[in-house]
Amino acid sequence: MPRRWGLAAAVTAVVSFAPTGDGPLTPPRAVADPARVLHGAAAKALKLPDTPPRPDQFVYVKTQYANGDREAWISADGKHDGYVKQDGQTLTLPACVSTAGTGSRVPTTPP
Repeated sequence: MPRRWGLAAAVTAVVSFAPTGDGPLTPPRAVADPARVLHGAAAKALKLPDTPPRPDQFVYVKTQYANGDREAWISADGKHDGYVKQDGQTLTLPACVSTAGTGSRVPTTPP
């Protein structure tokens, strides 16, 4: 029975999307200005409450300088290595909290 449904769906899709002979198929034209849509989405996103990263996530920071960009991926919980990419080089930021259960290598709370 499932094979018949799959075949019926495939035939329906072919019939539904088959050219009608009225001319070449052309995609529908976008009527919205992309910049306006993106600015609107950004404005709505700014109104949302901040959501802190989960412990298993990374914080991404991109900084633009006059002579290039710097990108950094930093572990939110400090248990994973992070990375900094600048001037074509990728540097590893070692995890600052031990995952072996023997304590932290670096204090995790301010002095």
